[in-house]
Amino acid sequence: MTKTLFQEGDYSIVEAAGDDLLSPVANKLLALSQAQSPKHISLFGGSTVFKLFAYLEKSGLDKQINWDNLHLWWNDERLVDHGSPESNYGELNRQYLSKLPIKEENIHPIQGLTRDKLEFTYVEAECKRMISLVHELVPANAQGIPSFDLIILGIGDDGHTASLFPAVFEIEDTELYVPAFHPLTMQPRISQSLTLINAAKEICFIATGENKARVLSQTVEAIAGVLILQSLIRKEGKAFDIYNFSKEKFGNSEVLVHVGLTTHTTMYLDPAAAKEINVAELEKMQTSIK
Repeated sequence: MTKTLFQEGDYSIVEAAGDDLLSPVANKLLALSQAQSPKHISLFGGSTVFKLFAYLEKSGLDKQINWDNLHLWWNDERLVDHGSPESNYGELNRQYLSKLPIKEENIHPIQGLTRDKLEFTYVEAECKRMISLVHELVPANAQGIPSFDLIILGIGDDGHTASLFPAVFEIEDTELYVPAFHPLTMQPRISQSLTLINAAKEICFIATGENKARVLSQTVEAIAGVLILQSLIRKEGKAFDIYNFSKEKFGNSEVLVHVGLTTHTTMYLDPAAAKEINVAELEKMQTSIK
């Protein structure tokens, strides 16, 4: 069962349970794989990506997808060796990718950090390598920014996505891959920037679990408010720029309200993650502009 909680322009927030949460994204992968040209997909880390690939396997879509036509990238990576269970690429490769008929040259992980490398010099070099690679392989949009066909993002219980954390990320970082760190553990990472993520042709969020409920209740209302304001301003023939807002205005929602407002975006939430969202308030907000 699927229920649209909010929709404005090309941005939708959807509640779905079980396979209904994963099947829309899985079918997007299938459709992209059948296109006439290679398609570039950026994947997320965390536990939910394993649920997505488990669904591909269970549904048989993994055998229908033309993996030769898909290039896989990652939104972010911890600076650990790919053999570590903390590696986003490494764990997905061990559990699923290694079993799929996908060519090695179509997989583009951010390289982890081994003990023989100096962290501060390695991070800079790896960011530059990924920037060069994405420019080389991913077709650019009109602004010259590589534009992924689909970016799939998770949401942390603190409101982060990729490795862009509230209070420590840079809104207008023009680099495409940036150094990052977890604000509590200080674990170093490399992340795609807002600039690169927002250049995607389509963005899908997938969020599951009650631990996300509180931040999502705040975030969904903030996103709805920004989208409605954007709609009203554009109806007046004026330009709207989310970057004019101070990021501190949004608290733990400050990252997520800056993602996906200018492209086709869908946020898929399971019932546990959506449980604290005030649907009546969203309906009231939307009614106010009609």
